[in-house]
Amino acid sequence: VTYAYIFFFFRCSQTPLAPHSSLFPLFFNSQVSRQHRVFLPTKQQQKKNKSPSEVFTTKVLQRFSKQNKTKQKENDAKMAIGGGGGDSKAIKEIKFKDVWIDAVAGGASGALEICVTYPFEFAKTQVQLDPKTWGSKPFWACWKDTYHQFGGFPKGFTALYRGMPPLIIFGVPRNACRFVGFEVANNFLKLHAEGLGTVQRNILAGLAGGVTEAVLVTTYQETMKVRLIHDRLSPNPRFKNTFHGISTIFREQGFSGVYKGLGATILRQGSNQAIRFPTYYYLKSWFCDGPDGNFAQNGPILGIVQQIFVGATAGAASVIGNTPIDVVKTKMQGFEANQYTGVVDCIAKTWKTEGFGGFYKGVGARMGRVSVDVALTFFFVEKIKGFVKSYL
Repeated sequence: VTYAYIFFFFRCSQTPLAPHSSLFPLFFNSQVSRQHRVFLPTKQQQKKNKSPSEVFTTKVLQRFSKQNKTKQKENDAKMAIGGGGGDSKAIKEIKFKDVWIDAVAGGASGALEICVTYPFEFAKTQVQLDPKTWGSKPFWACWKDTYHQFGGFPKGFTALYRGMPPLIIFGVPRNACRFVGFEVANNFLKLHAEGLGTVQRNILAGLAGGVTEAVLVTTYQETMKVRLIHDRLSPNPRFKNTFHGISTIFREQGFSGVYKGLGATILRQGSNQAIRFPTYYYLKSWFCDGPDGNFAQNGPILGIVQQIFVGATAGAASVIGNTPIDVVKTKMQGFEANQYTGVVDCIAKTWKTEGFGGFYKGVGARMGRVSVDVALTFFFVEKIKGFVKSYL
């Protein structure tokens, strides 16, 4: 510490205080044209003239500076979420603005990523609902057979998007609930659970975001999607179109019918986000200056590549961690759900009839879809949040 202080004083003394001072050496980047004119060295000259000890001390000082800036950001965050004094009305306005930004960014990203990734979801659901037909084939065989079954383009192509409208309709509020739930829980934990580390806080906040979206949106949305796809695969489809299918399911089974598999959906979405958020922000810290950094600082192209890679890795981690839950959830929401008395019974029967591999049916299609899904979601969320904040 003493050496750092001496070096800091030494560097400060090189600023243009008095040209007649001979206590410390003066470096010039151009000729002195006047008696009392002093020029500071360029960055290249400074780096060239530094000794190894000076370089080490500079890095130490930069480290302390980053820590101080991080602490200042944390204090500012506490003030923004009500951790400090100030006008309570202003604090509420700041919180509402942040929630609104998260809702807009999450909702818009949900609609965009669904349009890109739904064919993977279609293949994954078919493999899980009809493992005897598709279980031993790669997931793209489902696309090929479906495309030819409906006579090629355009009906064969649009058949791959059967059941997508419910995802689009509910994708916006689903992602909005997810990111709002995460941010609100994260801010709450920063304020009331200061002993938690960043990873532990993101796990709990991600769990809260997943449960929020499961209860408010995802269960209903997934039930509609699974049953529309299941109807399409049956020998005699009943539904004329998506909206006819939704109205028929509501009329025949009521509100409780579309909330089949709520427990499994809560487990799936909660574990999904409890894995994705901490993985994303942990890996992001490797490439940026902490979880709040910006990938763009590493360059426009490299930053995008890094962000897509981090998001895809977070998605792949969640697939490996909770595909068994997703399989149980899908079976609990299909038309054959009445053969299961509950989640535990579904797990027991799947294990008995299909073994361990039965819990990873459709993992290939889900890995492809979720990796792209999460990568695009986080990419769009950060870009949209930056765009919205620049106009507020």
